[in-house]
Amino acid sequence: MDARKAFYLLLNRVRKQLQTEHAAKEIQHFLLACSAFTFCLFLLARFIVIIVANTYVMGFVAITAIVFFMKFWTTRPGFKSAASLYDQYCGEDRVSTALEFIEKDETVYSLQRSDALLHMKKSENDLLKRKKKYVYPVLLGFSLFFIAITSLMILSPNEKMAEAKQLKKEKAIVEETKKELKKLAKEKTNPITKNAIQEALDELKNIKQADEALKKLDKQSNELMLKKTQADENKAALNKVIDKLESGNLNELANALKDQNKEKLEKEIQKIQEELSKLHNEQKELLAQLIQSQSNQVSSEDINSLKDQLTNMIDRASNSSQLADSQKIMQQASDSLAERMLSINIQPSTNIAQSQGNSKNNTATNNSPGNGSNGQSAGQGEPQVQGQGQGQGQGQGQGQSQSTGQGSSGGNGNGNSGAGLGMGSRDLTIPETVDGKLNIEKDTGKIGEGEPVERGAGNGLVLKGNTRPYEEVYNQYEKTSRESTNRLQLPSELESIVKNYFSKIKPERE
Repeated sequence: MDARKAFYLLLNRVRKQLQTEHAAKEIQHFLLACSAFTFCLFLLARFIVIIVANTYVMGFVAITAIVFFMKFWTTRPGFKSAASLYDQYCGEDRVSTALEFIEKDETVYSLQRSDALLHMKKSENDLLKRKKKYVYPVLLGFSLFFIAITSLMILSPNEKMAEAKQLKKEKAIVEETKKELKKLAKEKTNPITKNAIQEALDELKNIKQADEALKKLDKQSNELMLKKTQADENKAALNKVIDKLESGNLNELANALKDQNKEKLEKEIQKIQEELSKLHNEQKELLAQLIQSQSNQVSSEDINSLKDQLTNMIDRASNSSQLADSQKIMQQASDSLAERMLSINIQPSTNIAQSQGNSKNNTATNNSPGNGSNGQSAGQGEPQVQGQGQGQGQGQGQGQSQSTGQGSSGGNGNGNSGAGLGMGSRDLTIPETVDGKLNIEKDTGKIGEGEPVERGAGNGLVLKGNTRPYEEVYNQYEKTSRESTNRLQLPSELESIVKNYFSKIKPERE
């Protein structure tokens, strides 16, 4: 074998051993750095909330691994390190000198190389069997200490760590909701729904808490509901206009509004402008009413104004179905998020299911008539007043006294007879104060042969009040609502809904 090849072969065996030792040392340095960082991070997590502690650990480990690999690669032992180690066994720097002049072919260098090779072969076994250092007790001991303490902190989390774990779960379910909304945004084609979903995604962009995200979705759902209510009102107003136009024999214009066809509407308006003088007085009066003109004279400018009004009504009314679809999507996203919150033992502050149930119950209650029930007994007595009516208050009760009478007291604390728009009393009991824990109500007529029986409610609130006319109560409530609306500066959509509500329940003057 060539002397150079034999020389490098002997050096290479030692070099591999040195590289293995160096790698073991760097790995233990790497383990110490990672365990120390993890220990410090989880120690800090016991004092402040850190949601993504695992992400920080994995990121640090990845970066540190790259750094230590580069360090190992640049500082790994080579042939010079192996030659220096051989010199400790061969003496007189024979191997280092031979490596320095390995490419020289002169006689003196060849002789020196042969001498070094001879001594290397003699000391090879001793060199390869030398005591190697793969374990560094200090580095490994500190690493194991940090790992043990960190494991104990993870197995026994405090309030901050438990809160961080909960927030991590909340962030995950919020991200799932965002993914669902993004998927729906790609599927939907109508612009109103796409814009509503995009607004919801913008609102949820930097939100990590599920309850806050739920409030945002509920808020947008309510806003869409208000817009839909306004669109429905505009649609109802448009239908009234259509009925008026049909009653005035303006059927073509009415059909254009029915079809919500703007081009056809514009043609019909232009046709009316051209034939304005040929219209009947009743038709002119009808157009004047629609334009809200003080006189029956209708000009071309008034017709143009009417065209703009009708076009705006078509635009607002046509959005009803799209707004309903948008509101449904927001409501479904809100319900889905609420269910996920319950699945991880988080009670939503906005309870969707309960609010929906209350809404249904209120609707059913408002639609039921308020008729007093008959109380009957075997004695003799004088009947009391029985109120019948439909409206805000609802009288329900059953007399249990031993007399022949009809009881009309409000059972379960629901009030007296209703002051609605039907038959019966026009008085309404208005609460004044809240007092007492026990409410005992008696329903008695003249004492007959039987004994009176008391009926009591539970430990609920007791509402004392006095009976006042419905018209007086309406004025007071309307005034209070108007003052509150001015003070709170409600959105214009909500203001119109409040005004329309009081217009609908306004009592008729008798």
